[in-house]
Amino acid sequence: MEPDVKQLFKGMSLTDEDKELQQKMELEMKMLDGTAKLLAAAHQMSQQLEGAKTLLVCQTRMRAYMLELQRRRNAQALPSVEKKPPSCNGQVALSDIRVPLLWSNDEHFKGRGDSHRFAVFCVASIGTEVKDSELLVDVSPQNTDLSFDKLFLFEAVPSDFECEIQFFACQNNASMAAAIKQRKKLSDIPTSVGKRLSVTKRPDDLYSPKFHEIARCKVALDDATGMIRTYDLAVDAEQEDALPLMGHFCARVAVIPDCLLQADFIGILECQGTRMSCTLKNLELECSDAEHSTTLTIPITKQSSISQCLDPSAGRQTITVCCPRDEKKHQLMAVNEEEHGLWWDAIEQQILNHKAWKHACEKLMTIPDKSSKFTAGSIFDAFDFSGVPRFSQSDSSPMSQILRRLSLPETI
Repeated sequence: MEPDVKQLFKGMSLTDEDKELQQKMELEMKMLDGTAKLLAAAHQMSQQLEGAKTLLVCQTRMRAYMLELQRRRNAQALPSVEKKPPSCNGQVALSDIRVPLLWSNDEHFKGRGDSHRFAVFCVASIGTEVKDSELLVDVSPQNTDLSFDKLFLFEAVPSDFECEIQFFACQNNASMAAAIKQRKKLSDIPTSVGKRLSVTKRPDDLYSPKFHEIARCKVALDDATGMIRTYDLAVDAEQEDALPLMGHFCARVAVIPDCLLQADFIGILECQGTRMSCTLKNLELECSDAEHSTTLTIPITKQSSISQCLDPSAGRQTITVCCPRDEKKHQLMAVNEEEHGLWWDAIEQQILNHKAWKHACEKLMTIPDKSSKFTAGSIFDAFDFSGVPRFSQSDSSPMSQILRRLSLPETI
């Protein structure tokens, strides 16, 4: 029996965010119900696979919503405590996902193992944001890897994010396709005969594709470089007749904090005795006078320290910024007390952003418009193989056969 979403929120003082979560959960429940009905009526293999994939993604999204709901319930039950101001949010992009496959010699080179055909897709999630890739419907021993073209883009992500990547597979061979055809034949049998047959065998029992999780991985801020690199993959070793995964995969994880793209604060400050127009952005305070004849750039990084004191002559507070990078102290004075408070908060926030986002603030990573199209051997060209055992084409090992098939240089 499906849960009543409104009952799950009973007893909570609902905020706008809670109401939005409730609407999302109600939508997913409708999606689950509609997909289950379509799956029961589908008679083609492609329809069955797409329906089963949609069903699993909806269930994954619902689990994420339930965890978020439980987190909010716990937060309301606990006494309120003063929280530190959070760092800015950012964008996280996951792309160029490629998973190598290690088929046996008989399966890959001699064309055997025709029964080993799979449908595969992956899911990436951060918090309640759950995104799925395209479905690879005919993965066979002729495929040396799984390549996903999907660009997963997450926005408004906190610096302590954790992105979970899950891979799901389902067998997709000739015997299962035959079961789908038999299911269609039984569904076309007249009702009177069908009732008698249903006692011993129902059409739904013949075959209904079901995806199983075959591997997963979690990446965080420290794993983001903006370049394609390898990551460890936790493979489910208990799956029988599963895809031959090698325990690693390639992907590009790029992160861009919002403070690199948006100005934290813009206003007037008195610097070096001159009124200047100042912009706080990208770990710097850029100042220029009206004629742009005098410019000043002050680094605002995690190494910077700030203090404030009253200037007796001006009768206003000054902000002192100490920058270890240039070993200087910069005296800044706002036009009034209100502006002083806003500038102080903005500079403090910039320092906090750098501490939270670490290396992602120091070099702007590029988020591709879409995943790169891999060509044969390009995955090998992207990495430094120094220190890796060398394989010669004259060798008869499985790895050497793979190198020859991919038309790679004689040695790597």
